[in-house]
Amino acid sequence: MVEASSDPQAVLRARLEAAFRAALDLDEHAGVDPVLGPARDPRFGDFQANGAMALAKQRGAAPRDVAASVVESLGADADFLAIADPPEVAGPGFINIRMKASAVEAALEHLDSPGLGIELPSERMTAVIDLCGVNLAKQMHVGHLRATVIGDALARLHARLGHKVVRQNHFGDWGLPIAMVTLAVKERIDEGTLAAEELTLDRLEALYREAQRRCAPDRKGMAAVERFDLGPKARAELEAQMDTALEELARAKDSLVRLQSGDEELLAIWRAIADVTLESCFANCAMLDADVTAEHTAGESTYADELRGVVSDLDARGIAEPSEGALVVRLDDFGIREPLLVRKSDGGFLYATTD
Repeated sequence: MVEASSDPQAVLRARLEAAFRAALDLDEHAGVDPVLGPARDPRFGDFQANGAMALAKQRGAAPRDVAASVVESLGADADFLAIADPPEVAGPGFINIRMKASAVEAALEHLDSPGLGIELPSERMTAVIDLCGVNLAKQMHVGHLRATVIGDALARLHARLGHKVVRQNHFGDWGLPIAMVTLAVKERIDEGTLAAEELTLDRLEALYREAQRRCAPDRKGMAAVERFDLGPKARAELEAQMDTALEELARAKDSLVRLQSGDEELLAIWRAIADVTLESCFANCAMLDADVTAEHTAGESTYADELRGVVSDLDARGIAEPSEGALVVRLDDFGIREPLLVRKSDGGFLYATTD
């Protein structure tokens, strides 16, 4: 016996499944798909079940005979007849179903409530929802918008069902690229061409890209010089570019170590960059009517003060071991030949350490 439901279609599906099992002489727990959906032509009813064709083929039976048996069974099913008129067979085995007006009226009345007819789950859970995931000194892109809209919708849905919702905007604000742009801003401030209070996200993104270019040695260009023998002038130019880029990269790595070690001057600039980035992020989220604020935001830097302790613990317990001045965790037991680097030789940490 099927209990009354606020969703008439759920009752129809349950009774159709039972009728198909009876028609095909299947176990009561056997899975069958009645292929129930809205009728394509309202003249023939509100719903149509087309499962007879596929299910009859599996049993080597005639689809119309199976449909007729299902209709006969439903004609004696009190639960089915409480919400629908006796069904009819059409064509090669379609089953046409017309809802009773009283059933449709009852379903609509059930929806006419503050809860919109949604029954809250008996067990309340905690749902952690990831939203945004923006990166420091960079504009939000379409991927961030997608994650924000979907994440906000899921958060609202779970909250509406009574669950505890933890919204989490995981902010990418730590690591070597961040040190690069922080150093670039510091240089502009030191030379007097930029003031911290004049920072904009557009300017920051331009500096971010410029810093990445400056720290990128053109190894492909050098490979082309060697492959095509482009001569000493081209080689000298590429060597100069690579030397400069490696020097810039070394300076950026040193800045990262200083940042991770709590250098107050760099931290002040880093905080200013973060403020500009998040201000833009929160404004975009507000424009999308998505609930994403500082309260929901925690960057990778949240764990900065814990990294040394984690690495020291790995070292003390023999899980990590020295390797060429760095500290690594061997993963051979997991079939992974490349070790996990948790502290670089210059004392800096990586995303793997934070994770």
